[in-house]
Amino acid sequence: MNEKNFDRKKFLEIIGLGALIGFIVSALPVKFFRSKQISGKKVKVNLHPSAVKRTNKV
Repeated sequence: MNEKNFDRKKFLEIIGLGALIGFIVSALPVKFFRSKQISGKKVKVNLHPSAVKRTNKV
């Protein structure tokens, strides 16, 4: 068996780096990565002519 062994110091460095990256990514706003063009567009929805109309509200 060819197993990769880590010593304690290396293991804690990897865990700490992962936690630091996770904290930084969670602190960034999501809309920072979105494009401004996508949020400004209006979507036009065409209803199908044979669709059943829902007029009864329960």
